[in-house]
Amino acid sequence: MDPDISAPKSGTEAILVVEDDDDVRAIVVAHLSDLGYRVHAVANGQDAVAVLEGGAPFDLLLTDVVMPGSMTGYDLADKAVVLRPGIKILLASGYAGPPASARNTKHHSAPVIGKPFRKRDLANAVRAVLDGR
Repeated sequence: MDPDISAPKSGTEAILVVEDDDDVRAIVVAHLSDLGYRVHAVANGQDAVAVLEGGAPFDLLLTDVVMPGSMTGYDLADKAVVLRPGIKILLASGYAGPPASARNTKHHSAPVIGKPFRKRDLANAVRAVLDGR
């Protein structure tokens, strides 16, 4: 078997993970860290905005779509690109499609990885977004 086919895609970019479920967040952080990415994780959109307003560089925002509070992942994505022009967006959702509220956001057609996902699926989705595919 070709090693390139069996090995999950990896990288060294910085990723901000936003996930309200502690267990899911820990798994995502572990997977991405194992793949070589530099990962910072928070539990909600408000904390993510505070991090984005700080000075740490991020290449990708990986955010859950549905979170507690008034900010959805789509809302956060819209805010993130204003705070960090050029940041890539990957949404994660346990639901079949975007909520009706997403239609009025800039990122209603952003890539979405369905939950639950395997490490390989996460690796491939992250790499595809970072590579602009």
